Amino acid sequence: MPCKAQRPAETTINMLASARNYPEIGTGPRALAARRSPTGTTASRRRAKRSEEARWRLGRERTAIRPRALALSHRRDTMPGVGASFTTDAVPERDRAEYWQEVACRVFLGLRTEQKVRGPFFGTLDWQEAGPLMISRIHSSAQGVFRGEAEIARAPRECFFIAVQVAGVCTVRQGAEEHQARPGDIEVLDGTRPGELSFETDYQRIVISVPYHLLRPRLANLDRAVGNVAQSHQGVGALASSYLRAFAQSRLPAPTWASASEILVDLVALAFNAPEAGATSEAASVREARRQKVRQHVEQNLADPSLSPATVAAHCRMSTRYLHALFAESGETLMRWVLARRLQRCCDALADPALRARSIADVAFSWGFHDLSHFGRAFKAAYGMRPRDFRHLRQRQSAYVGASAARSEAIGR
Repeated sequence: MPCKAQRPAETTINMLASARNYPEIGTGPRALAARRSPTGTTASRRRAKRSEEARWRLGRERTAIRPRALALSHRRDTMPGVGASFTTDAVPERDRAEYWQEVACRVFLGLRTEQKVRGPFFGTLDWQEAGPLMISRIHSSAQGVFRGEAEIARAPRECFFIAVQVAGVCTVRQGAEEHQARPGDIEVLDGTRPGELSFETDYQRIVISVPYHLLRPRLANLDRAVGNVAQSHQGVGALASSYLRAFAQSRLPAPTWASASEILVDLVALAFNAPEAGATSEAASVREARRQKVRQHVEQNLADPSLSPATVAAHCRMSTRYLHALFAESGETLMRWVLARRLQRCCDALADPALRARSIADVAFSWGFHDLSHFGRAFKAAYGMRPRDFRHLRQRQSAYVGASAARSEAIGR
């Protein structure tokens, strides 16, 4: 679990590393020996020893799950991108709580779980990358999920979690009010704010992680949207709910995910920007429509190095001052958003095995950068590593996925 502040897109890099090593982290013989303390009372040492032996036993038993998990997670013909599957099925009942806590922390970073069931606990979690987003599908026994100030401090994460309740009821507490999400309803949760989810019965849900820069500019009132629930029985909420569930079940080629993700984020914003009575709401809707027009023009011209506030304002028939004011309402500047979008396109290109023959400079220049040093600094600031290191990491990950899938198929036969 990272201990320093992460940027929105950096979490994908962390998941690439964790997908490879998740069964054995912190459970090997060296880690076991390093954690044993030579001090303390005889009783405390005995308790510590039992605890460490349980962790080591759990780690070895998780290894037995790995072929199945890899077989489910790395079928590249049906599930593009990187992903992993976790389940408590083969974990002893006494160790399931610890295992599930670790899984939740690794996938969502900085969560605390609390079981609400007296009988055996069960849980499954599948996640996969979908362009700039990450999709998780969860089926679990009743539990509470908490992210407080301590968890946020240990693992800051600037992203939103868009959740669709599939089965069961979720009580959402983030902000001043409490809401209930029933099957089909949508929630928007902010990873930078404390919150709590409560499930009193077995439940299923879909959770989509969205980088801050994709959704934040589209929300007219952030405080009203966060921790709120959009009902699925009417209006835009019904349309957004249907699309979200279809999106989570889709198997799309990599280039299509980015466009599909934009549609998803737009629909969620529409559902949570429901107009209120009065002229203020009407004016806010007009400004949001103009922001959307600007974003559409920018997306179509990201490769143009001459793209600037002046050219965008001229195309959209507004003053540069009004253009800056539109984006100031959403808490960012136009050019910072342009930089984030260009970096995302470069990231996608560097991760694409079909484009590995293209040089990093060629990728950067093709998406509007005209200074390679500036591109390298901006990429490292956003993703936590240099473009070359990122490309090598993805190539190693692809090679590992292919080899693991082949081993899993051999085991299955």
